[in-house]
Amino acid sequence: MTVAPGYPSEERPHRVLGKIVLKERIDVSTSYEEKLTAAWNNEALRARREKLLAAEAARHGANALYLISSSTDRFARMPERTRVYYAVSLSADPPKYPDVETLLGRLSLAKDGYHEVKRFTAKLKELPDRAPETIQLKRGHCYMMAIAFHPGPVERQHGKVTSINFTYKVPNPEIFPGVPHINAGAGSFRERRDGDTSVLRSQHILDGLWSRTGAGEIACPVYRAQPAELSFTTFDGRALKNPPKFEPGRGTADFVVYERKLPAEYFTKTACARCIDVARQCS
Repeated sequence: MTVAPGYPSEERPHRVLGKIVLKERIDVSTSYEEKLTAAWNNEALRARREKLLAAEAARHGANALYLISSSTDRFARMPERTRVYYAVSLSADPPKYPDVETLLGRLSLAKDGYHEVKRFTAKLKELPDRAPETIQLKRGHCYMMAIAFHPGPVERQHGKVTSINFTYKVPNPEIFPGVPHINAGAGSFRERRDGDTSVLRSQHILDGLWSRTGAGEIACPVYRAQPAELSFTTFDGRALKNPPKFEPGRGTADFVVYERKLPAEYFTKTACARCIDVARQCS
């Protein structure tokens, strides 16, 4: 079990206090399977079990228990079942959600030289049918797109939604081996943690655990300026014959396009990839 730090509030966050292991044994003589099933589901045993668990949890300051595993040793002389619970302290505080600007600031894109060039707001449920957004790609620049959710719950229940990704198309693809290019491409939103970049597992959502922001690279054109059409999709099940439908869930987010100018040395090297030996003489 994972608990987000500082959620739902910094003053009183949810806490995992530890595990409680409960072992039950039942004396079975005849009609093994029937008696075993009846014994495990016996109301008196259930009430006694819950009373013992609640008392042990409360002794450690917990107010809730989560069953994480249950196993039965049917070959023991007296059948034994082991059940493992997480003892947790759930806060009654309402969640405090950061605003969009705070979320975008956590991506630290400005430190990398990026500045905002376009922003639009969209509801997740509208993404599958949303018309493509047009962005202008300039020669010698790199582009990123960020997502930042508005304050409030985001409904993306695990197993009922798909990942959120984006694709882009340009009228004149540029393809040169071994160098950056712009073509029909795709990207994923990633979150930055302590200077590192890790994949944003957007399908694993439990409000307060999933990062509410992320950014992914669009393209770094070095040969020509041209518009790109940007739309949303999912990468889940791409290799399957019948991939799942794009189901992004519910919530509202800002989508922000960032731009930065390529360093002169890098631009020269990539623009002259076909004549790398004379790269510094290329225009």
